[in-house]
Amino acid sequence: MNSDAKRAANARYREKNREKLSQKSAEYRLANAERIKQQSKKYREANRLKVRRQKRAQRYGLSVERVIELESQTHCPICGIELDHNAGHASRQAPTYDHCHESNKFRDVICGHCNRMLGFAHDSKEVLLKAVEYLEHHTHDHRDPHRYPSIGLCLEHPEAHGRFPGVFC
Repeated sequence: MNSDAKRAANARYREKNREKLSQKSAEYRLANAERIKQQSKKYREANRLKVRRQKRAQRYGLSVERVIELESQTHCPICGIELDHNAGHASRQAPTYDHCHESNKFRDVICGHCNRMLGFAHDSKEVLLKAVEYLEHHTHDHRDPHRYPSIGLCLEHPEAHGRFPGVFC
C-alpha cells in the first residue's frame, strides 16, 4: 500500500471511529497529565519565540509571516519613539499589538504609551481631536526636539529643554 492510500485509509478509520478515538485520547490525557504538562512546558521553553509568534498570529488573525514582518518595525507610527522588540511588556519602548476592541481587528504595532492613550480616549477620534484643540489652546510645547524631531525648538522657554521631555506647561 502506497503512502497516499495508507493516509486515506487512516482518515476513513478516524472518521468512522471518531467517538472511540476521542475517548481513548481523553483517557490518555487524564492518565498522563503530568507528563504532558512537562512536555508542553519543555517545548514552550525551547521554542519561546515560535510560540509567541503563533499566539500573536492566532490572537489577531494574522499569519506568522506577518508577525515576523511586524517585528522589524522600528518606530511607533504615532509618536515616532524607537521600538525595542526585546523590551519587557512594561517598557515604554515595548511594541504593543494595537487592535480594535469591538471587532478585535489588528491595526498596527505601536508603543505602550500610545496604546494606552488610545485606550484612555476610548479609541474615539472626537476625544483625541478635542485633546489636540485643548493642547493648542492651553499649552506651549517643551518636548525635547532630539527625542521628538518633528517639533522644533521652544524658543520662548529654552530653560525647559532637556529637563521636561514630553511635559507641557
